[in-house]
Amino acid sequence: MTRPAPDSFAVVLRRALQERGLGVAEAATSAMRRGVALTPATITHWCEGDIVPDPREDRELLDALEEVLRLDRGRLSAAARADTGVAPRRWTRPGEYGPELRDVLRQWAFPVDDGLERRVVVVTRFAEEIGPVRTRFEVVVEATRSGADRFVTVFDTSDETDSEPARVQAIRNCRRGRSVTTSQSQTLVEVILPRPLTEGETATVTYDWLFDTARVPPSALAIWSLQRLSALAVVVRFPDPDRSVWMRTALTSLGRDGSETRTGQPYARTRAGGVGAVLVDAEAGSVEVVWEAEPGDRA
Repeated sequence: MTRPAPDSFAVVLRRALQERGLGVAEAATSAMRRGVALTPATITHWCEGDIVPDPREDRELLDALEEVLRLDRGRLSAAARADTGVAPRRWTRPGEYGPELRDVLRQWAFPVDDGLERRVVVVTRFAEEIGPVRTRFEVVVEATRSGADRFVTVFDTSDETDSEPARVQAIRNCRRGRSVTTSQSQTLVEVILPRPLTEGETATVTYDWLFDTARVPPSALAIWSLQRLSALAVVVRFPDPDRSVWMRTALTSLGRDGSETRTGQPYARTRAGGVGAVLVDAEAGSVEVVWEAEPGDRA
């Protein structure tokens, strides 16, 4: 049997996992918290040499895994390039904004672990309002260490080609700090609490994300949580509570063992006073709500 080269991707990855004392499920969960969808099954295939990641297409995953394993930047990408013969190139693929945002956090000297666990997040989209598209976030945070006083929130308008960059308006118990909009139309904003919290202390903050668009306002809302939470609720409210709309939902949840679960409801008619979905007890996950006035094409 042919042995893999000492510096092959599979060998480098297995050695790094052993040195850090991490299993594939723990590594996948830690990577997910850094903003990527990396499953234990994928890491297992990589470790066994069944699959070698593309250092260009999978750069976001490799960057996150390098952080988890405390490897030098580019170590895994270099090993993957050696195995595949793929030449390096700058990350540019639409939607893969993780590396760019991580670069901003480094420039801000902002820690990956901000010391604030998002216990409950309630997100409300106010549909069909006159003016900017408005999405309200009500977030209950709990300090996992004393001194924590801020976190970062991200809003993505890359699908709204005619929209202006999104902006945050502080509503209650917080103020807006630094902000930046990436080349892919994702806006990152620092949310600052009135004072530092002590370990175990909780606080509730409320802020609105706003953006202007020249097109018909979007009829879909997808919210991601990259941290462990007790509940993520996404609600869509209309001016007329008696109106009915067609709605579908899709939920993705990452469990403590690294397993991924997908659930949801197909299109169904419902009253528009407040439609939505709730994700509970997840290490990370997402909730998507899609609505329309008429049946239309409900693929």
